[in-house]
Order: sequence, then structure tokens, then C-alpha cells
Amino acid sequence: MREAGALATVLSSLRHFARLTEPDGALPIDVALIHVSPPGPGRRAGIAVGMTPSPRQPGTCSTDSIRRSVHRAEVWQRSTGVEQVRQRTLSIGDIDLTGTLRTLLMLSGDPTVRLTDGRFERATLTPDGPGSIRADWGDDPSTARLSAWGPGGSWLLERAEGLLGLEDRIDGFDPADKPLRDVWRRQQQRRLFRTRTLWHDLAWLIVQQRVTRVDAGRQWTRFVTASGADAPGPVELLTPPTPAATAALHYTDFHRFGIERQRAEYLRAAARIGDRLAGSVDGPFDEVRPKLAAIRGLGPWTMSSVASHTWGDADSVVVGDDGIPSMVTWFLAGEARGDDERMLELLEPYRPHRARVVQMVFASGVRPPRRHHRYARNPIQNR
Repeated sequence: MREAGALATVLSSLRHFARLTEPDGALPIDVALIHVSPPGPGRRAGIAVGMTPSPRQPGTCSTDSIRRSVHRAEVWQRSTGVEQVRQRTLSIGDIDLTGTLRTLLMLSGDPTVRLTDGRFERATLTPDGPGSIRADWGDDPSTARLSAWGPGGSWLLERAEGLLGLEDRIDGFDPADKPLRDVWRRQQQRRLFRTRTLWHDLAWLIVQQRVTRVDAGRQWTRFVTASGADAPGPVELLTPPTPAATAALHYTDFHRFGIERQRAEYLRAAARIGDRLAGSVDGPFDEVRPKLAAIRGLGPWTMSSVASHTWGDADSVVVGDDGIPSMVTWFLAGEARGDDERMLELLEPYRPHRARVVQMVFASGVRPPRRHHRYARNPIQNR
């Protein structure tokens, strides 16, 4: 139903427009009417958005007018099932969904995802459009009850096994040596997820390049809040900015988010081909690797992170990270300082489960002695 997706996009934009405006502020136009023409003999359904000046001041309108227009459209939307919930139930056995999905909340304050006791929600972009998915397992830890909304809802439900870690295979992974053996025995219900949301993941990862996690979280939140859109359904999240919206921004537009020119250009470069590669996520990573590697700004750290995050590759080791090598060498060999070469040497016996070993290192809570080294902070807003 193409008109349903179009209305969802209109509503999302209007909600976002109203949210960014002060309660007593003024907007350049008045979206006074959203009219939906039902299909009939010889004609297709259509959507018309009427714009009229505000009676208070020519050429402006109040935020309340926008919100009333949104409300009228939402009433029609609910009555026709445009955002009708789609549901599915999956048996998850003894999988620890909280532990499995926690990595998706790596950035504090991320407005695209939420994890609470027995519930996970994520808003994202799919090849079919924006979508939201919710998983509930609080009442029965062996069963996940899934709900999805939006044009991309069905796409998300069809691939929910990957997101929840049900596609991850632990066959052959049975470490015999401490301390990995002991951690695996405690944490073997954790799995590696596969998001399949390539553009969302690329943008999320590029923002994290060369900055602290705290700064990345703030910048990602500003970027999504300013340029994303309200998620379909009742999840109260935001979808990330679309590739088209991101590519249309000038690099200086990213400065208000705290993102300097280099990462801004990397985001714009990835956005220009984001839609074209979205359909490749169901195939093997090696098929799309050359196309991703050709994108400016996608180096070893981002590429290995995408393989693990988007494709759920259990053997992909994140390289080029400032902290992971020392965490692995300290955990496996008691060496407080490590580099990529030493980390990969220690992980070699665990193929094809090297990413799982790193996951266990994080889950262990064991960390090397801290170095008194911090990144020098130089916010782009102050330049």
C-alpha cells in the first residue's frame, strides 16, 4: 500500500517539525489539512497536504496548528491500519536477550534504541522504509513476543531471528583453559546478533570514529534528534536520518552536532550509496566487502565492526581500536598492553569464534590497569 507509506512519511516529518518548534513559536507555513482520497473505480488512493497562512500573522502558523493537523491524520491512520501492529512469536530457549542485545546500547542516550527489564525496542530504516520493532520476554524468558510497526515492520519481523541471536551458531566453541572457560560457562546464553540495518550501523559507527564513547554518544544523539524522525508505532524512539537527508547536508551543518569535517564527509560519502547496498545484507559479507571498502572513511575498524554488527560474523575481530587489544591480551595472557598483532596472535586458536571470545572478554568485566591517558577534547562548537 504505497499511500500508507507516504502518509507515514508525512506524519513523521510533521511530528518532527512540531517537536523542534517552541510552544509559542511560529512556522513559515500552516499545514492545515491532510486529505486522504480513498481508492475507487478507475482511481488510486491519494494524499493531499494543504497549506494555508495563519490568521494570526500572514505567512506564519502556530505549532498548535501543526499538531492539530497531525492529530487529524493520525485518526485516519489508526482507522485504516496504516500503522497496524504486526506480531510474531519466537522460541528463544535459554538465550540471554539482555546480554545479547546490550551492545546495541553502547552509546548513552541513543534515541533509536531502548532496553529495559524484559523488553527491547529499536527504530531503524529498512529497504521498505522506516520501521520499529519491540521484543517482550519478561513473562516467559523462553519466548520472545515481537511487535513491529511502519512500512519496514514486516521486513524487521522476517529477520528477527538474526537480531535476537537465533542465527548464531556456537557449535565447536568449548574453551578448555581458564579464565575463558569459566566466563563461557557463566555467559554461554549470550549470542551474537545480526542487525542487517547497514546504513543505520554505518552512521552509528562513523560517528564513533576517533572520539571517546561519551562524546560519540552526545554527537549521535544530537544528529538523530535534529535530522531523524519519530519512529512508527508507540515506541517513542527516533529513526536515524535517512541517507538522502544526510547526503544533502553540508559538512558545516554537522558542526552543531559536534562532528568535524572529516567524519561529516565520511557520513555523506556512506549516505550516497547507503540505499544501493541496503538489499545486500541478507547475503554473505564477503560479497559486499569490496563495495564497502571503496567508500571513503571506512577503514579496518569500521569494516570489521560492520562485519560483526551488521552481518553477525562470529569470527570478525575489531581492529584499530584503542582499547580492545589490551583488554584481550590482559584477559588471555596477563599482558597489560597489547596491540592488534598480539591480540590476533592470542585469538588465532579460537577460529571461527574469535568475535565470541572478545564478547566474553567484555562480559567478564576484567580490565587491564588504567593508563593515565585521555583524549584531548577540542569540541568543534568551540572552534
